[in-house]
Amino acid sequence: MIKKVPFHLILIPAYFVVALYNQNIAEVFPQDIVRPLIVVILISLVLFLLIYLFIHDVKRAALSASTILFFFFLYGLVYGALKIGSTGITSLARHRILLPLFLMLIGISVWKIIKIKGDTGIYTQLFNLFGIVLLFLPTINIVWINHAQSEAKAVNEIPQAVSMSGGQTAQQPDIYYIIADAYGRADYLLDEYDFDNSAFLNWLDEKGFYVADCGRSNYAHTVLSLSSTFEMNYIPAYASVDQYYDGGLDDYVVHNRVREELVNRGYQIVTFENVHWDYEDADIFYDFEFDIFSPYLRPFENMLMMNSMFRAVIEFNDTTQDYFAALTSTPVKEHYARQKFILDTLENEVIAVEGPKFVFAHVETPHGPYVFDEDGTFLEEDAFYRGEYYSAINDMYGDLGYIKQIQFMNGRLETIVENILQQSAVPPIIIIQGDHSIEEFGDAEDRMKVLYAVYYPDGDYADFYEHITPINTFRNVFNHVYGTTYPLLEDHSFYSARTDRFDWYEIIDSSPVCQ
Repeated sequence: MIKKVPFHLILIPAYFVVALYNQNIAEVFPQDIVRPLIVVILISLVLFLLIYLFIHDVKRAALSASTILFFFFLYGLVYGALKIGSTGITSLARHRILLPLFLMLIGISVWKIIKIKGDTGIYTQLFNLFGIVLLFLPTINIVWINHAQSEAKAVNEIPQAVSMSGGQTAQQPDIYYIIADAYGRADYLLDEYDFDNSAFLNWLDEKGFYVADCGRSNYAHTVLSLSSTFEMNYIPAYASVDQYYDGGLDDYVVHNRVREELVNRGYQIVTFENVHWDYEDADIFYDFEFDIFSPYLRPFENMLMMNSMFRAVIEFNDTTQDYFAALTSTPVKEHYARQKFILDTLENEVIAVEGPKFVFAHVETPHGPYVFDEDGTFLEEDAFYRGEYYSAINDMYGDLGYIKQIQFMNGRLETIVENILQQSAVPPIIIIQGDHSIEEFGDAEDRMKVLYAVYYPDGDYADFYEHITPINTFRNVFNHVYGTTYPLLEDHSFYSARTDRFDWYEIIDSSPVCQ
């Protein structure tokens, strides 16, 4: 069968989709690979049929189609590798050089396949085995990561909320934990962006919030920062080194000490879909609707296109780049819709859920891509997100886009807070924080400077202080509301680069306003 049935026609193109997912598994929803898989398999079958119409040989047509698609999807990977290579190698990273070379390889290979004398069964067997090995390698890693995450969930699994006796739940405050991803501290915004955020901070103060002027994150990346916040401890105290690398930290954002404490007190857990972690076992889970027929090109699909020979078509000249910019920027439109869905649901639906409830909303704004204008409309000027990985095309647009999203979030947060305060049957607790700041390639210290604001109905903030970090947030909340005796930990901030986020080192805040 392995000599007769050319199933490499499906395995080889499918490999490039699965391998790309494997490389970006922490940043991609599993369902995002469904449409690309269907498309590449259909393309493979159509290509096979077209070739078969000319040569009338099933095996040779299948071998030819697999060869063409292999080089087609390999092109962008080779091009990208050459671009970041040594000076001598980067000179080859030109479409006018590399594209003819690849087309020549395809032409010669297909010609050789068509001219094979005798039975092609052995070649079909080799291609099938090649496809099996290719697909096996990323698949086994995906299975391993999912298995490790499942084990972590089984260990950390927390039961659903249960009612407490004596009407205790009716008087417990709802707790809203709102993370504005990459929302920087006021002094950082003023120093680096010349943006005065005092109007928003003054508004928070007038509403009765405590704002930590020197608030810092404990870690420099989302999952590290939030897992430590929810575990109320530093990562080495609750996670093994193996968990750092197999995605195990993600589950500490879902199953953790904070959730366990709240569930034991009768709280419902209310949250939203997120690419970083799987929180579907929440009592109330708001899932952004996935539509396989959506006109939006998802980031994963755009990466797949840019890893293929299609990149040469897109980058052929200014006209083609402008034409395809509208197509390849559609992932930012879905990002826009997804963040707006979270904010709209938080403002209009979540408040009506009967308490006591713990609401965890991670909004990936003001973090890029920069898609929101100050008033919340979509930024049509693609210079804000036309760069690599949907970044701005230069620092000017990057700075402007970031501040636009700060202003947008300020307005939405004011409306959300007003609604929560007005509509809550029991005066709530509201926590608004950045998980880290936006700075990534400059001063490491700036990466740790975050917005930190807490609202207590009674206004008693005796246990808060200007240098507080999120690791002590829920220690304070539980001690204040429930009379627990969690000791406050020393506040430390550990920076690490994105390329090696587990190689962290301590950062000391040297800001003049925080001395």
